Amino acid sequence: MRVKGLQWLKPFNIILAILLTAMLLTSTAPVMAEAGDEQGQETGQTGEELTEGDQAGDEQGEEAPESENPDAEVSLEAYEKIAEQDRLALYAILKTGEIAVEDKLTGEIWYSNPPDREKDTLANGFYKVSLNSQLLMSFSDPKGVVLQRGSFLHSVQRNGLSYEKRGDTIVFKYRFVQDGIMIPVQYSISGDCFTATVLTDEVEEGENVRLLTVDLLPFFGAAGVDDEGYILVPDGSGALIYLNNGKTAANTYQAPVYGEDQGQGGLLIPASSAHLATITNKEAIRIPVFGMKKNNTGFLAVIASSEARANIIADIAGRGTYYNKVHSQLEFRRAGSVMLTQKEFAERKSSIPERLSARGTPFEVKYFFLDEADADYVGMAKRYREYQKSATGLDSVVKAGDIPLYIDLYGYVNKVKPFLGIPIERVIPLTTLDDIRTITNELFDNGIHNVVVKYNNWVKGASFKKMPVNAVIEGKLGSVKDFKALEQELREKGGSIYLSADLLNVYRTGNGFSRYSDALKNVANTPLVLRKYVLDSAAVDSSIPGWFLLNPKRFDKFYSRFISNLAKYGTQNVGLDSLGSMAYSDLSSNGTSRTDIPGIVASLLDKIQDTMPSILLEQANAYAIPYAEHVINTPGHATYYDILDEHIPFYQIVYHGMVNYSMVATNLSSSPEYVFLKCLETGAAPMYSWVGRNSEELFNSRLNHLFSADYKAWIGDAIRDYRKINDVLSKVSTSEITAHEKLTEGVYRTTYGDMLDVYVNYNEDKVTIEGITIDGYGYTVREAGGLQ
Repeated sequence: MRVKGLQWLKPFNIILAILLTAMLLTSTAPVMAEAGDEQGQETGQTGEELTEGDQAGDEQGEEAPESENPDAEVSLEAYEKIAEQDRLALYAILKTGEIAVEDKLTGEIWYSNPPDREKDTLANGFYKVSLNSQLLMSFSDPKGVVLQRGSFLHSVQRNGLSYEKRGDTIVFKYRFVQDGIMIPVQYSISGDCFTATVLTDEVEEGENVRLLTVDLLPFFGAAGVDDEGYILVPDGSGALIYLNNGKTAANTYQAPVYGEDQGQGGLLIPASSAHLATITNKEAIRIPVFGMKKNNTGFLAVIASSEARANIIADIAGRGTYYNKVHSQLEFRRAGSVMLTQKEFAERKSSIPERLSARGTPFEVKYFFLDEADADYVGMAKRYREYQKSATGLDSVVKAGDIPLYIDLYGYVNKVKPFLGIPIERVIPLTTLDDIRTITNELFDNGIHNVVVKYNNWVKGASFKKMPVNAVIEGKLGSVKDFKALEQELREKGGSIYLSADLLNVYRTGNGFSRYSDALKNVANTPLVLRKYVLDSAAVDSSIPGWFLLNPKRFDKFYSRFISNLAKYGTQNVGLDSLGSMAYSDLSSNGTSRTDIPGIVASLLDKIQDTMPSILLEQANAYAIPYAEHVINTPGHATYYDILDEHIPFYQIVYHGMVNYSMVATNLSSSPEYVFLKCLETGAAPMYSWVGRNSEELFNSRLNHLFSADYKAWIGDAIRDYRKINDVLSKVSTSEITAHEKLTEGVYRTTYGDMLDVYVNYNEDKVTIEGITIDGYGYTVREAGGLQ
């Protein structure tokens, strides 16, 4: 017999059924708490019983059950106070894992989840789950399928949340019951800092289940549609995303700290071509921070531990939710790619999770809260500088007076030339030691003394060939005796020279380097071969042979040999290409986690300083800068992502007055006038990449990126422009940048200490602003006493 609908029930039976269903949907499990142990810890478990109706709400877009959502507009009365200090107080709702931090100085309360989120009518499906979650995580199941979960629906509502109080800290343990994963998060406060930490060593994974990513506090401090301000992302030089900018058609911002991991396979464009950067060649994140200015307050978040495994993610209101937010994501387990040969010799790229994971080092994010006076990106830069001073020992190495003029010189290039009709590879000298003397003497004679020479491609047989570990100078350039005499002359006149080498990118075996024992390996335990893109395409440049990366476990071995051999030149200066800017992992079975790279490099630089006290780096990451006296090629802009609204010199604001730095080479830029103004705006010293002879031989060579490098064509401009820049910046070389502001389109003002305001105008037409007229492509300087 077929029963249609509920017609067989009497009316009171229908009412009874509805009441029973409602009772089941709203039933809760009792909170279970145990007495603290002898050390004063308190543990507990809290959560809601899951009904069959709660199975909705996964990554496919189902909505979370309305009946189990936290109360809207929760006040601090609903929270339990966990800890309180002079400035901050930490609160938590033990039932849901929500936390709140009260800044008693500003009166601002920073919530892990927006307290008015129930008013967000845009959020549904997984977005609604995310709004209520303190963690989002992805994992691969036993079949290799990648799934995403939110802590509210898949842990809290499944009775998977427990907590443990440890003095003034609290640890919430999110157990994703159905997936066999448990993730513990610890919260604490100190001074002006709130710290959230994923305790990676305590993470639990079920059989054949692999945790991939953890998004920590994805909505902490989120700003609503009525808030004003911006999100700071440290992409390249730094960038701002204005709150509620309406760019919902643009992609969400997501980028890895310290750039792409070359150890994961794939292709890349080498640093030697960085000046050709386009959207294809993204700018890297060099500083592990993010932040938000919200009305008159703000915060700066520093990823203080395991930052090399972090991504920074930011988005604006109107896409998925009505909130602007920024947070960090831990890549608990990375994935490498290998090419697999199939039938009929076809190939496909396969992704394989690494055997290592983030265990061993906690993932720690420190949130520093800013008062109204410092609630902008300059205040954020100031707070990070203070943090790095205390955490890494960052100290100023900048001397008062003239800023450097960086001269980036290239010794020789290998090129195939016919000899009696037979093609033979020959060494073509580009800048000999005598050429360096000629170039620098012309600069000295024109009153420029702080000349810093970076000398590249000087090691015999090492120009895109063998590792330059032997440090033997190419005979066509000069001898060790010649170098010692040149360095002495430069030193007496106020200049310096840095013999520079790259030991990370290795093009041929030899000089003690074996591709099998010393090269970086991929997830298939075979040497990883890197290839170069054809610019602006995904095609491999077949004219450029593949090359290897030095295994991180071999860093100390080869750099120790190089520094020992370099010591025979009697110099105390060294240039180390790539070491401070590349952070990659070895994904082999006996590999090295990317987590360890900052510590490995910092320890190595500290050791090198014992022999070579003065180190010059290129595009250095934050962990390397405390060991550098000079950093060249600092980023001049961010990647041109659509979601970004403004590019800012955050990198330079952090480090001005602490380390000497340059922008890109002026002569290799499509707009030398732009680079000139950038130096004044950012406090950077000018740099030129030159050769002393045979510049026509650069064409169709491995150095063809030096397309305008004849020093004779540029030295007059260099002298003129350096004088103008130095006349301004020499007065504030040791000062911090205390203010930076966009006054109108293309016009910026930078304040150095309490001494100078520098106005730059990137527009063709002159501009009058704040009573000052600035010529097109010009600048004006105002001292404390008036105009200069």
